Amino acid sequence: PGFALSKDVLVYGKIASLGATAEAGGNSESISGVGYGLGLRGMVDKNMYWQVGYDLNQYGEKDDGAGGTYKVKSNVFSLGLGYKF
Repeated sequence: PGFALSKDVLVYGKIASLGATAEAGGNSESISGVGYGLGLRGMVDKNMYWQVGYDLNQYGEKDDGAGGTYKVKSNVFSLGLGYKF
């Protein structure tokens, strides 16, 4: 979903379901999680736009096989240019 700040700028949010494979010490394990993001998109002209975004991706906690646990998360910053056909 998004909210128009002006006729040319949109702020938006997003939620994602995530899946990945974690590999460590010769072992691999599937992990899943949730991602959240915020961004801005602005029109340069009627077809071209710029976009900037931030995503926080968090995966569930897993056993490391040595008596401990680990939790994977990532922060993603993105910049882009796009073209609407």
